[in-house]
Amino acid sequence: MSTTTVLQEGVQGALACTFLATILFGVTCTQAFYYFHRYTRDLSLVRMTVALVCIFEAVHTALLVNDISHSFKLALSSADSTLSDYIYNGLGVCSIIRALSLT
Repeated sequence: MSTTTVLQEGVQGALACTFLATILFGVTCTQAFYYFHRYTRDLSLVRMTVALVCIFEAVHTALLVNDISHSFKLALSSADSTLSDYIYNGLGVCSIIRALSLT
């Protein structure tokens, strides 16, 4: 099995996970919107905690989408890509774990 095929299979799994994560991000945003409109008299600490969780989830989703777009570019690039090229030097931890599991 060539390296390109291994990378393409890894990207397919990551794409499915990214799709599910973005759906769950939408659910989280909807729940937060409902919470902020329904429970206006909650403590500020609780409201700030919910807002912080939403911010962290937004950053996580953005990094995940960045990682999968980089993985697609690599998997669709020339056939001389190696697994060492697959370990993205950005903030995406998923690509490092995925590359280690493929070796």
